[in-house]
Amino acid sequence: MGNQESKQWRALARWGRLLALGLAVGWGAVGCTERTQSADDVEREHPMMKAAQEKERSGDEAAAISIYKSLTAQNPDMARPHLALAFLMDKPGRDPACAIYHYQRYLELRPDSEKGEMLGARIRQAKVQLISTVFPSVSNLSERLLIEERENELLKVRGSNLAAQVQYQKAIVEKLRAQATAIEAAEREAIEGVHPPPAGIRPVVRTVLVEKGDTLIKLASRIYGDGSRWKAILDANRNVLRNKDDVRPGQLLVLP
Repeated sequence: MGNQESKQWRALARWGRLLALGLAVGWGAVGCTERTQSADDVEREHPMMKAAQEKERSGDEAAAISIYKSLTAQNPDMARPHLALAFLMDKPGRDPACAIYHYQRYLELRPDSEKGEMLGARIRQAKVQLISTVFPSVSNLSERLLIEERENELLKVRGSNLAAQVQYQKAIVEKLRAQATAIEAAEREAIEGVHPPPAGIRPVVRTVLVEKGDTLIKLASRIYGDGSRWKAILDANRNVLRNKDDVRPGQLLVLP
């Protein structure tokens, strides 16, 4: 009788372990999302968060922004205030560069957030808005290439001191404007020489916007019908491409 009971307990133990394993696998899939949501919920209960949210509800967004900024300065590891600031600064007429910084800071602090894809899309939209704000009349190819080359430098600004961040961005913008003006003048002189073209006529330059998954070989095949012409594209874009593998989505490349 004792042996029979022992066998039954061993069988029950095995079934218990299998059940526990099944539960662990099932809950593991949602564990990261729940942890992120839980952390956000905890931070929403902070007194300063509640005060800022109340200001938002009452329509006093300027006061809400001020409180959120103070909260991020006092608690640099709190993620939720960064997200709230990003949403507020991402509104029309506000500061897209500041919005990008706070979106990215939130994702750094919440790398497993279920909001990752949505915030990635907002970051891309804010980048487009930033470029159009800084350069409202960009039409020259050299300016476009220069902006693309310097964009990451502009957006990598980090730090808790927002005033220093803004000053740094302004310096970069002024540098970009000066470089773009010099490049445009040099190109105009080289193209026009001593005999400028008739008024209103500009040289035609073919370009292509790099999409996700593109390589120089794929671009050459699609545009010229000959993938072996990838080196011609590389040679025409040495100012932005270090080698044939230095191709990133969003780049504007010149077609020879």
